[in-house]
Amino acid sequence: MLYQPGDIPPEVPPRIEWREILREWVRPLLIVVIVSFVMNLFFPRYYVKGQSMEPQLHEYDWLFTVNVDVPTNDIQRGDIIVLVSPYDGELAVKRVIGLPGEQVNVHEGKVYIDGVPLEEDYLDEAPNYYGSWEVGPDQYFVLGDNRNHSLDSGDYGPIDASRIRDTVRFRLWPPADFGRILAPDYLEAAP
Repeated sequence: MLYQPGDIPPEVPPRIEWREILREWVRPLLIVVIVSFVMNLFFPRYYVKGQSMEPQLHEYDWLFTVNVDVPTNDIQRGDIIVLVSPYDGELAVKRVIGLPGEQVNVHEGKVYIDGVPLEEDYLDEAPNYYGSWEVGPDQYFVLGDNRNHSLDSGDYGPIDASRIRDTVRFRLWPPADFGRILAPDYLEAAP
């Protein structure tokens, strides 16, 4: 079979299909923007600054948090939270130790909740200070895990619940430590 060129039809410029552009570019971009907005609104991410939560959390660890626990008052003893510090107004990461209505005492290197010692096997060193605090009806007592090097409720007393921003749920970075952050089980120690 032989090919014989005939008349070549004139080139027609391609028609821009705006619907196709919207479908291929704008729609996915809009979905990404909406998902990012929802993630940042309900699941903020933070990084740790300082050593007040060692050995559990280290400086520059990236944390994934949930802020829906705060308005539902679903904060439990042992939860690690992000709060606005009453000392300087900066965001801080601390562990919830005392719940509303409890008496917290620190003496002889131990924390006592309503007279019952709190077993804290996650600490590297016992607190070298003492004190007694009454936690109000809408307050929490928070301490850093690095007790002797943390600016916390041992310094400024119980915090109002309105200062709590988020509850830490996961460590995102570094990859070797990626995983869920679980609260210790204090059921044997405190009522």
